[in-house]
Amino acid sequence: MAVDALIQKDYLNYVFGLDFSIGGVKMSGQFIQKYILDHHDKMVEDKINNTATVLARYDALRETLHLELFSYIGLTKGDALIRPKITYDFEDSFSILLGSNIFVGDRAGQFGQYQDNSMVYTKIKYNF
Repeated sequence: MAVDALIQKDYLNYVFGLDFSIGGVKMSGQFIQKYILDHHDKMVEDKINNTATVLARYDALRETLHLELFSYIGLTKGDALIRPKITYDFEDSFSILLGSNIFVGDRAGQFGQYQDNSMVYTKIKYNF
């Protein structure tokens, strides 16, 4: 086997999800699993990789203020990508957004390896 070579393997990838609301907060959750068939011990990727997603969104001030928290959670390696976001619609054609991508956890994980790339961003949108 060559060092740093790619190995082509078949895999199963499936998702279970649930959407619901609690007191005006829209919630969504998913469980995602990837299972590599005929996994080889020298492969870098784990035989089974479990990930969850969580979304919570709340609209306030007559649906002009939108608060959102979305996260990918790497259950296998204990890492995550956390994406908080706040949007304010001044009117139908003009809005401003402030958000962040925060990478945390085990640097060997699919999200934790990007810890040095966490960021804050803004977006001003005008439609005409």
